[in-house]
Amino acid sequence: MYHYLSMARHNYREHMRDGSSPDVKLKKYLYITRPLLCCRWIESDPTAGPPPMPFVDALNAANISPDLRAAIDALVKRKKAAEELDEGPAVPIINQFIDTELARLSAVADSMPESRGSLRDLDAFLHDVRTEM
Repeated sequence: MYHYLSMARHNYREHMRDGSSPDVKLKKYLYITRPLLCCRWIESDPTAGPPPMPFVDALNAANISPDLRAAIDALVKRKKAAEELDEGPAVPIINQFIDTELARLSAVADSMPESRGSLRDLDAFLHDVRTEM
């Protein structure tokens, strides 16, 4: 959870000036919303395993408003059409989602129990990697 929150915060701060700019690089919205969707995945079931890697799978698993979904879908559609998502006007509904989720998910992350993996699973993984070398 902290990893994905850090990614979202960094991208928001670096590429969108914390949402304060009237013009933004539109594809950066996808780089910010994806880790937030991953946080929601973890929040919904911390034992479910890693969040889905494909953006659309993470989006489909998220419970977001139809208006927000439409705004994100429009960007995804443009990106899939190989349209360069250059700089354009900020999308207020996405900015609001980002601001709200960064604050909300920070509190959620702080309240989650610490996760400890299985040493047996780690040993098996390292053994498999070593034998593949």
